[in-house]
Amino acid sequence: MVKKIVILSVLAAIVVASYYLIFSKDSFDSVSDLINPRSEEEIYLQSITDKEVIKNVFYTLPDRVFKPEYGGKIFCSEKIYGYDINSVNKNLNVFVYANCEEYYLKNDKPTLGKIRSTPLKIIFIADKNKIDFDSIKLPDESNRLEEELKNIFPDKYYQEAIIPLDTDLLVPSPKTQAENYYQGKLEVYF
Repeated sequence: MVKKIVILSVLAAIVVASYYLIFSKDSFDSVSDLINPRSEEEIYLQSITDKEVIKNVFYTLPDRVFKPEYGGKIFCSEKIYGYDINSVNKNLNVFVYANCEEYYLKNDKPTLGKIRSTPLKIIFIADKNKIDFDSIKLPDESNRLEEELKNIFPDKYYQEAIIPLDTDLLVPSPKTQAENYYQGKLEVYF
């Protein structure tokens, strides 16, 4: 009797697994996916490309690092140290050095306003087949930068983040972006 129950259980497991493999819209990469199927968000996060990360960071930074003080527009150049995927929380943590500058028109020329140049962490949340901005973690300027970065950056990016960065090497520079913007030139930077 016990032998029949075991055989029927194994047969039922094979039927269920076959059903998921044949009829399910979800994709499975391994047997463990059959037991614990991954969500659309987890599958998307695992397939995200560097270009998608760069694009999302580029469009996120100008609106999130600081607000214009002179009525201008914020432009940023950045260096991405790397990113980590958190499958449990379905988020993407991107570790960045951001050089953001405000430019406004004065006598029809782009004029520099406020500047902020700092390492930071951007958190994106996966929503099906895209990522949405969740939050940004900036170091507190009143504390020691090294201590702040130790709390924000994982060790694998921390060592690089504490080394001063020559922002002139970041392209396109905020100034170039501002000049193109105020001249009405449409530029694609990634």
